[in-house]
Amino acid sequence: VVASAGIFAVMAFAGIMPFISKEKDLEKTPHEVGFQMWLGPIILAVAGLAFGLMPSSTIEKIVSVAAIGMGVATSSLHIATWHGFNLPFVLSLITIAAGLLLYFSREKSYSLLSNKAFSSQSAAKYIMPSTWYDYLYEGMLKFAELQTKFLQNGHLRYYVATIVVLFILLAGGSFVVFNSDSQISNAIAMSIERSAAGIDFYDIIILAVIATSSIFAILAKGRLTAIASMGMTGAMVSIIYIIYGAPDLAMTQLAIETLSVILFVLVLYKLPRFAVYSSTPARARDLLIAICFGALFTNIIIFVSAYGMVDSKLREYFAQTSYLFGHGKNIVNVILVDFRGIDTMGEITVLSIAAVGVYSLLRFVNKEGGEKK
Repeated sequence: VVASAGIFAVMAFAGIMPFISKEKDLEKTPHEVGFQMWLGPIILAVAGLAFGLMPSSTIEKIVSVAAIGMGVATSSLHIATWHGFNLPFVLSLITIAAGLLLYFSREKSYSLLSNKAFSSQSAAKYIMPSTWYDYLYEGMLKFAELQTKFLQNGHLRYYVATIVVLFILLAGGSFVVFNSDSQISNAIAMSIERSAAGIDFYDIIILAVIATSSIFAILAKGRLTAIASMGMTGAMVSIIYIIYGAPDLAMTQLAIETLSVILFVLVLYKLPRFAVYSSTPARARDLLIAICFGALFTNIIIFVSAYGMVDSKLREYFAQTSYLFGHGKNIVNVILVDFRGIDTMGEITVLSIAAVGVYSLLRFVNKEGGEKK
């Protein structure tokens, strides 16, 4: 009731006071607006009045259709303007009376709150709404400043670190909360047992090359060494795709790695000298984030492969319909070309734009000497 009375008073300030208050001398004479400005409010006012006076013919029909759509019985639904002298009616009268009291006592209340002797007292000033408004406004500005400094600091590495840390906390926390320690340990044991039984010599070589290349990319003192190490890691990943029967993914991986290496090499001479901008504690922090991120994904993959929780019907659907409808024996190719052809077209567009960029770099003309490089 108190909140509704305050809202009623505010509505009276905005809807009644402009029409009954005294005219004031203005610097400029206001002009009447066209019908485009007042036509909308007039329509809303007339519609609101009609809905209020004839609720059974307007509101009740709309609510009945909505209730039927939600599967709710409408036999007991009845909307009327007058329901008799009951408690809601009494509360409405009290609300209107309290709102009118606030409205007509606005000048005396404002004079009392604006009194210097009253507002200067340390305890009394907290009664004034303007004081709380100033506090909230200043607090909002300070919070916005802190939030901007933290989230929009102008450093991409901090943006990426924030996203990764939040993902680790949310996904890792859910993984730990919804799975018991015994389930996680059993999944890891089953994964180690399966890996030891099916591992081959070339798997160990590929894993060793990937790990070595990653370490070289991190510890490299020059950009060319880091780029070569990254390219070696991508090449080994493509070999893994070939071993496990995904030649299309291997081709894509090799194309992306080759394109990335070319782009990096082409822009090397435009970059400043290679320097270390991160301190040792910052690098330790980034290393910890990377280890946690990799460990989280490793545990999720191990858990899913151990308990077979991926029960998707898409595998059966694609296996049954790829040859019949897509007329192709390679299920992956049929998915890329037919089932998700629009997405593949977007990927081809991205690669084409990247190829145009590479061609532009190759055709770059030095503005100073006019020499093509």
